[in-house]
Amino acid sequence: MKAENPALYAATGTAGMLCVRCIRGYPKVPSNHAFGAAIDLKMNGQLVPLNAPWAQKGTLDLYHYFHAEGWYWGADWDRPDSMHFEVSDEKMRIWGALGMI
Repeated sequence: MKAENPALYAATGTAGMLCVRCIRGYPKVPSNHAFGAAIDLKMNGQLVPLNAPWAQKGTLDLYHYFHAEGWYWGADWDRPDSMHFEVSDEKMRIWGALGMI
């Protein structure tokens, strides 16, 4: 991404990846952030709030990079979270089989 789209790379920031906690609103269910398997992204320093019915264009552009690497995007969930990306179960299994986790 840095080579293909330097402006997108420069605009992208993180609001956190490893954060040991439960899913917001579900006090007994660990978040994938608790395992470093999810990341929240901001564009130009701005976050999209949970449940917002929109996404930033930059995050939409990032989707293609994350999807190609086996991550999925929280934008289309029942409780939209367009700043949130998570590693897919399939990708976690591949990493496990390769001894990467």
